[in-house]
Amino acid sequence: MKIVHWLKKEGTAFCVLVLYFFFYFGIFIIFKKLILAHYHISFYGFGGAVLGALIAAKAVLAIENTPLSKHLDSAAPCQKILYDAFVYTTLALIFLYVEKTLELYHKEGTLRLAFLTAGRDDDVYLFCATVGWGALSFFTYAVFAAISRHLGPGELLRMLFTPRVKAATPPASETGSPPRKS
Repeated sequence: MKIVHWLKKEGTAFCVLVLYFFFYFGIFIIFKKLILAHYHISFYGFGGAVLGALIAAKAVLAIENTPLSKHLDSAAPCQKILYDAFVYTTLALIFLYVEKTLELYHKEGTLRLAFLTAGRDDDVYLFCATVGWGALSFFTYAVFAAISRHLGPGELLRMLFTPRVKAATPPASETGSPPRKS
């Protein structure tokens, strides 16, 4: 029964992260599609957004279970946020560079030439935009995760998705002030 509880918890966390990253990466794909449409270029990249969301979600879950990440849970939230955003962005940068290298490997014919060409390709601006957008999504996730840890389990979602209850104003006799004359 313990493993079922763990699987349910991890599965829920994974699904939430996949949806979060798909939202962010989907927005990036929409922007890219709109920009390319201006030049009459068709682009279909939602498969990449789905795959990216799956990889990012799994990477985040794996990194959150490392000893250093667990140690930083008790540190100041800004330290945890900066660490998480830096590590996630660095991994994204590495994965994107490897992806670009493998893509060029088919074109260039040798892995060495593809590795050296990946940084000098015409798509360097797109590469930087992709890493920047990923960094923003990781930083935003790290901020929300820190707020959620600070508030306690489920409190951030409750705060965001339940209406605020207005406090009833106490009668004048309970406030200690004399009643007003009309």
